[in-house]
Amino acid sequence: MRPGIPASLVVALALVLVGAARSASAQPSLHAAAGTGIGYTPFESLATFDTPELSPAWAQLEVGGTLGPLGSIAHAAHIAALIGYTEGVQVGVMPSYLLWRRSSLRYAQFARFGLPFVFLPEPTYGVEVGGGGVYFFTAGLGAFVELSVDYFRGIENEVVLGGHVGAIATYEILPSS
Repeated sequence: MRPGIPASLVVALALVLVGAARSASAQPSLHAAAGTGIGYTPFESLATFDTPELSPAWAQLEVGGTLGPLGSIAHAAHIAALIGYTEGVQVGVMPSYLLWRRSSLRYAQFARFGLPFVFLPEPTYGVEVGGGGVYFFTAGLGAFVELSVDYFRGIENEVVLGGHVGAIATYEILPSS
């Protein structure tokens, strides 16, 4: 089954553009993150409710940017490369819309709506909803934890409860004086 581009991708990108336009006067920042995680499939297929199992572990590399001042909710757009490294090679990409809030110099929280597309070994796509927190060791370097729920459409309709941890770097683009 070869997936097409879902209409929800167009809606997600439109939300990012509207959010960026509304926050045009806000201070932008850039983000880069690297993490690893694992998921749990409570049942193998929604059609058959088969045996629960751990899903393959993955690595995720992502970049993106936000528009919004410290202490308030900012809009963010991210793109992530997904690499499954157990049970064979799996490769994908996930564009995401994030609500990001850096509540202090040490802490940030985020909520994510993503559209994962897996290209190998078999094409499929899905929807991800997640949230997490960041602890910053310095102004721009920190560690994050995220919990998520994914639904994949394709050969088997699959729900995956997942989580991942990793490192994040941020860079605030300060206005010139």
